[in-house]
Amino acid sequence: MVCKVINCVCFSTKRCSWARGSGKKSFKNIDDEVKETNCNAYIVPLEKTAPMTSDFRGLINRLDEMVLADPKKLENVVTSNSSSHDYPDKISFTGSPLLDPITTSSCEVLEAAKRRKNTNENHLDKSKNYYFFDGCNQNVVPKELEFFEKFRGEEPAPAPGYLPVPINHLDNLEQMPRLLEVLSSTSMSVVRGLGDVIGLNPDDFLIETLAKVLHDYDLICLRQMPQKATTNYWSVQLKGKKRPNPREWACYDAHHTKKLDEFSEYYETIQDLVREAILQLNNNLEEVEKIIEELANKMKESSMSMGGIDGRCHNGRIRYQYEFDGFYDLVETSSDGCGTLLNFAGEMIDGLNKPQMYLKLPGARTTGHLENNCLASLNYNMAPEDCVWYGVPMEYAAEFQKIIAKKMSLLTMLVEQFWSCEEEILKARIPLQMFIQKPGELDYVGIGTYHWVQSNGFARNLKWNLATPTFTELAVAAACYDHYVANKYSSEYCLEMVMQRAEMDEKMKKLVKSILMRSVKNAVKYSSIMSPLSSSKSTFQNKKGKPANGASD
Repeated sequence: MVCKVINCVCFSTKRCSWARGSGKKSFKNIDDEVKETNCNAYIVPLEKTAPMTSDFRGLINRLDEMVLADPKKLENVVTSNSSSHDYPDKISFTGSPLLDPITTSSCEVLEAAKRRKNTNENHLDKSKNYYFFDGCNQNVVPKELEFFEKFRGEEPAPAPGYLPVPINHLDNLEQMPRLLEVLSSTSMSVVRGLGDVIGLNPDDFLIETLAKVLHDYDLICLRQMPQKATTNYWSVQLKGKKRPNPREWACYDAHHTKKLDEFSEYYETIQDLVREAILQLNNNLEEVEKIIEELANKMKESSMSMGGIDGRCHNGRIRYQYEFDGFYDLVETSSDGCGTLLNFAGEMIDGLNKPQMYLKLPGARTTGHLENNCLASLNYNMAPEDCVWYGVPMEYAAEFQKIIAKKMSLLTMLVEQFWSCEEEILKARIPLQMFIQKPGELDYVGIGTYHWVQSNGFARNLKWNLATPTFTELAVAAACYDHYVANKYSSEYCLEMVMQRAEMDEKMKKLVKSILMRSVKNAVKYSSIMSPLSSSKSTFQNKKGKPANGASD
């Protein structure tokens, strides 16, 4: 454990000009003791096409069945004249509709909704959506393994159960459309060269640079125990919890707030201690153990205070506006604002449709999760240190969730923090992706991909979501919404794109009209329940004998 602490905090020296000679070798020996294994990423030329990309990893037919099902005749729908509750069921976007979205007019939708406002149809069993994309086609991974083998070169072959990640290199902006096409059907990918192509200057994101601009900014610092990504020791003792097992799934952390300039001072202090230790090692290699022990003690003495400690928080994040040409070419694909579904949100949301920066302490973990509405996400590592990424392809999300539900709880599956055990994932025959994201690399997490991340040192990451205006993107989001509803997890579904008359093909129009048709029906139901309540005036006597009206009384 001590080796991992030293490695996480100190090994940024390997990229510094003053880190050379016997001192650097000593730190390398420490790094080798805790090196992450089973990380597989191979360079794949952009012109090469991975298997089953045209039908989104072999899942298009399943998507069609979920969101474009044929209408059910009214007489085949199970109904009840008396509702079991006085509010309408949550809207659902999957399953068979009662009307044909293509041929039905808006007036017919309203009339049908009014006729059935007093019934409680249940033509969709929401229990089928507890697990995301359960029972779908899983034929693509074996083909991907064969595909990646062609580009492995001298790299070691992946261990059984592990799925490699492709590395694509971007040379110019003209390659951006092809890059987006390649990324659209992958579960996880690494992109190199983006910073050079779009003119991203890492010095603009140095901690000391940020501190000068936003010195009084309140930074939330996530604190966890630095360790190998394959273990899961807890850093916080919780009342009633047993002593942590390194193979447990539950993950706990603590956080506190620091001013950005204080964080910058702490970072510089640690760097100074490392510089001093390396200079000593260069001159006194025979005293390596003593110098390392002294360094560990000095780091403990200089550690950042943790006043106002709290639990369960995201990594330290900072809202930082940064403008440069080319950056949004990867976020927006057209100048009229219709290039991404996230442009229709109506507001700028940090980390969603507006880049957000994370300043990570050594060993900080972003626990396992899906992006909101199963969107794709982009993460750029600004340096100085590496991050370890894990991922599970979307077609295995249901099997993965069944393990989570068993280890955690089905009721809290979407909200509890967890750090997965590799052995149990592989035992369940679920392909696992694992790779190292180095400074200057962009990580793409595909639609519906479960992922979790650990920083192996101080790290600065830019993150935002990507939502291309395609049938696949919208259909997965619709299925994800029903998955949320089945698990009593709240989410919003934005259809502002319809109001702005975004361009759509026929398949997209059918999906959007089906979604709107269901939304109108649900709105009519709500209106029928709320109208009598708002129109009637119920008066009653309060404690003082005066009539009271409204909720405020």
